[in-house]
Amino acid sequence: MIPNSIEAFFYANQNFLWLFTLTLDLSMTLLMYRLFGRLGLTAAIVLAILLANLQGPKLTVIMGMETSLGVIFYSSIFFATDLLGEKHGRAAASQAVLLGFGVSVIIVVMMSMSLLYLPSARP
Repeated sequence: MIPNSIEAFFYANQNFLWLFTLTLDLSMTLLMYRLFGRLGLTAAIVLAILLANLQGPKLTVIMGMETSLGVIFYSSIFFATDLLGEKHGRAAASQAVLLGFGVSVIIVVMMSMSLLYLPSARP
């Protein structure tokens, strides 16, 4: 999906990859707000919570420190909840975080249930 030359560049420049990912994540949060307002920020918060939980177990080295990839997405959660709280009130920000938490719980339950299914024996 990603061209080999771009992959090679980012493999060799992990700090730049971190900065690019962080910038892209925060930019997408602003774009969601610009396009959809309060609903867009709520969706961005839920998405960031899910991505932070899914990518959290992956460890990498950024600027010489070992860290989880989840920290990138936590920054956009703080940004989006602050923006949501400033523009629409604390209740709206709390509601968005609770919605993200609820969706995370549902995903954990449903993914746990999917592990109970036996794989197909068909070739």
